[in-house]
Amino acid sequence: MKKTTDDQGNLQYEFNCELLSVSSEPKTNVNGKQYRVGTIRFEDANKKMQQVTAIIYEKNYQRGMEVGENYLATARPDGKDVFITCTALKYAERASTDMFGAFESAPAEKSEEATK
Repeated sequence: MKKTTDDQGNLQYEFNCELLSVSSEPKTNVNGKQYRVGTIRFEDANKKMQQVTAIIYEKNYQRGMEVGENYLATARPDGKDVFITCTALKYAERASTDMFGAFESAPAEKSEEATK
């Protein structure tokens, strides 16, 4: 679970979830966007497994989301509740420089692809 901010600087959490079920028909929100209601399972900040509902926008669902697969979800505060959206993106931690060694100290070599 990773604490981030959205484009307006509002706090949100990004996390990995397993998609357990998805409604068979899309609904339309007040803004005219189609979505489905899904059930997801994830490990919360206290390492406890939680099963809750999430919104899956129809454009994400049409990218081939499948029950049983893991996806990126985002939780945002919504009054006393939490609004969770599940995307078609696979969750992965962001790469860090220590995964690749020292970028600054090693001289760069041109790859064959870069010279073509």
